[in-house]
Amino acid sequence: MTGVQTCALPISPTAAGGAPPGGTAIRPGDAAKQDLQCHVCDPNAPPDLCELVTVQATCTYPNNFCVTIVENHQDGTKNVTRRCGNFADDTYMEWYHGTSDDDKCRERIDVEQHVDFKCTFTCEKANCNQSGGSLRPPEDALWREM
Repeated sequence: MTGVQTCALPISPTAAGGAPPGGTAIRPGDAAKQDLQCHVCDPNAPPDLCELVTVQATCTYPNNFCVTIVENHQDGTKNVTRRCGNFADDTYMEWYHGTSDDDKCRERIDVEQHVDFKCTFTCEKANCNQSGGSLRPPEDALWREM
């Protein structure tokens, strides 16, 4: 780890019908606006090393979730991206409605698979997406709807 970065990316608009029930794209409670320590791709390393080489970053509201994106390819290789992410797009749409119940993204994410697919994991505990272990963050750190 070479340092700590601050990651505050703009929220992109949510697609029509993409907001959580009740028409809001904000998670409830005071925790929604707290900073979170996450691991992001090292900007000084080649992008294809992000599976193994990351730096710690302070992710600030509204991008205060830790995100890991795994793109698996037909030849069995993977591209991994780790970054700060937001609630509406990364957490609610990509993780909760996209990846959370996909079998390819559960037990077998760390196994070589010869099929094209993408998994987005969003977690909300400090350093929950660090490199060196499973690509899928620990179950107790993954965001869940209450």
